[in-house]
Amino acid sequence: MLQRRALANTVSTSLEMVVLLVLLRRRLGGLEGRRVGLAALRAVLISGLMAPSLAGLLSRWPDAHPWLLGSGGIMLGGLIYLLGMWTLQAEELQALLDLLRGQRR
Repeated sequence: MLQRRALANTVSTSLEMVVLLVLLRRRLGGLEGRRVGLAALRAVLISGLMAPSLAGLLSRWPDAHPWLLGSGGIMLGGLIYLLGMWTLQAEELQALLDLLRGQRR
């Protein structure tokens, strides 16, 4: 029963997202689909690198305290993500760095 509710929630949330994106696109005159798509592709690629790294962390120290594994996983995942964004020259990372420096684009 719980799986059905989860599936129903996923489907309804996905449909809501699509409707809201269509409405936003009309209202804003476009959403730069290519740019957003490339950003999403970069995120998926980097996440694909993060998953085996985090699985390796879990298999290396299976008996470690959950807080230690969680903290280590957050740090390792964040580091891999930042390095991946830097390697792929993601404009989102540059925008974040500019924001931290107090510069505007």
